[in-house]
Amino acid sequence: MARENEGRYRGATVEGLDTYTAHLRSEFNNWAIGVAVPAAFVDGGSRRAAWILGIGAGTSMLLAVLVAMLVGQRIASAISALASAARNVGTEPTLHLSEVGGAREVAAVATALAQGSAAVHERQKLIERKKAAMLEADQAKQAVS
Repeated sequence: MARENEGRYRGATVEGLDTYTAHLRSEFNNWAIGVAVPAAFVDGGSRRAAWILGIGAGTSMLLAVLVAMLVGQRIASAISALASAARNVGTEPTLHLSEVGGAREVAAVATALAQGSAAVHERQKLIERKKAAMLEADQAKQAVS
């Protein structure tokens, strides 16, 4: 403080109190004046703000993880239902995909699977009718011979 005309620093007062001090020396009479503010008062606001920011960030991250888990579970269950339905394509006349929810794309795949299963089932019935007709024609041919 003795050398500078003005400045600020952190230091202890005569009583030993930790402070931030600003001082100014007059050019007219070379007197100096200083103002000290307790460091705890200055640092307290920033500490409080840091705690609030940390708690807010932690809460935001926790909420983000929960939302991600919920959305992921919804998508995973829809994909599992689609996989189960895909294993049954052609074995059942209609696939029951009403429980498949989730994204628009998942619903589109469910609709395509249901239509594909119906087409495969219809094709199998047509093949069985052709087989029956051929067997009937073969038996009729053998009966004539």
